[in-house]
Amino acid sequence: MSTPTPAPSTTGFDPTKTPDPSQSITVNYLPMGISNILNDKTNNWIVADCEPSSSSNVTYTNTSGITEEYRARSLWIVGSGMSPNTTPVHNVQGATNVNGELVIMNVNSNGDKIMYLCYLLSLTSATLTPGSIDAILNGNGSTMMTVDLNSDISARGAPFYTAPTETVPHPPESDYIVYTSVSSTGQICTVIVYSQPLYITSVNIMALQNNLTPNNFALTAVPASNYAVIGPATMGEWMECDNVSVGAPEVASLNIPLASGIIQDASAFTSFRTIVLFIVFLFLCIFAYLIVPGTYLALVYRVLGRDYLDQETKLRRIFRMDAIISFVFISVSVILVCVGLFADVKNTGSILLSGFCIGMIYLIGYIIIQSKKVSGQKFIQGVNYDH
Repeated sequence: MSTPTPAPSTTGFDPTKTPDPSQSITVNYLPMGISNILNDKTNNWIVADCEPSSSSNVTYTNTSGITEEYRARSLWIVGSGMSPNTTPVHNVQGATNVNGELVIMNVNSNGDKIMYLCYLLSLTSATLTPGSIDAILNGNGSTMMTVDLNSDISARGAPFYTAPTETVPHPPESDYIVYTSVSSTGQICTVIVYSQPLYITSVNIMALQNNLTPNNFALTAVPASNYAVIGPATMGEWMECDNVSVGAPEVASLNIPLASGIIQDASAFTSFRTIVLFIVFLFLCIFAYLIVPGTYLALVYRVLGRDYLDQETKLRRIFRMDAIISFVFISVSVILVCVGLFADVKNTGSILLSGFCIGMIYLIGYIIIQSKKVSGQKFIQGVNYDH
């Protein structure tokens, strides 16, 4: 597990430096699961794995104009506690009362590039509802939880609060500081630091230290002069909205690059779904051809019962049985489809799919049985359909 080393600086990173207009960043840490949460008493940090996200967590455009998308892989929460082995957290000018740092490791879709997104943390004694970072710090023995880091990032920026309260509106976004670190193996890592601390309420941060040293993780520090400032990230009001379905007209109006991971993921998912549906249909056909005729004959012979019945009686009983079977299957299929389309219930997609599957099984079975009846062969012993 690779981890970044905060860049040491005697003067600190200057967030008022003129932003680089060629670079941009979009942060999207919507509610996601984290697992294997460990309060490591040896390293004095908290570490956890991030569950795979269906969409990118970070979209970054570098100085060359190349846009890449990253997904969160792991995260650490470290403290600024003093000890002989403690490494200072990122030193940003103007960021006061820093008690720790949240470090999130993000990996691109190919797995060959790493980005570390870092957020300084400031402990406050003011009345503030604990957020996701506080939940990780408090832990309570849980090894899995769901966190909404967007809420913490967008609503807890320290410089926007004279006295942190719940009534203060969401502040505007701050700038980001970006620099490049090269590991001992030659791998280039992008490190991006949020320029202002985030407020937290958990005093557990005071028991942590920052032992993310170069010796542990084979990362080298870079001079402070080699950094750039990026303007506020794209993480505005749209991230506060509820999820809504987007139709074809809306999608057509979006300006999404063709090389975007969103497009690639959507295409891969569509192709996979098509293959799965074809395989399911194939199995339905095989199942119907092998099972349906035998099952139907067993029902027919049970309904006929006696061999001495005349042809008219046999055909009449078979017709009634066919009508009952058709009524049951069609009714169940129609009811499930109507519930899936119009009822206000959970799992409507599964209900709708079940209705279509039952209808498809009935249709395939009906075609097989009728074709065998009129094929000229003796499908039902003792019954002459020519009569």
